Amino acid sequence: MDAGELITMQVFSFFIFGPLQEIGNILLSYREAEASLNNFDTLMKKVPELEPASPKALNNIEPLSFKGVSFKHQSASHKAINNISFDARIGETVAFIGSIGFRENQR
Repeated sequence: MDAGELITMQVFSFFIFGPLQEIGNILLSYREAEASLNNFDTLMKKVPELEPASPKALNNIEPLSFKGVSFKHQSASHKAINNISFDARIGETVAFIGSIGFRENQR
């Protein structure tokens, strides 16, 4: 194969494989959209949860105390929350921040 044939083959390859790759991208997008629509359809077919027949009034909510609470998701290898204790009062917001999001004030 001489240089002219090699260059011609590369040009033809560019014009053939570029559109084929685009067709592959379109098919991939179609499959992703199809899966999303199937998930949406399944979700929309679910029966709504029923309202309780005779709900109980909560009245005054007292502070909540959590003592020695731990949590590990069944697929995790270690606990996400380990032996924490805290109180939550009316109007307070409680948030848990992982080690990446936590910084102590350094003064």
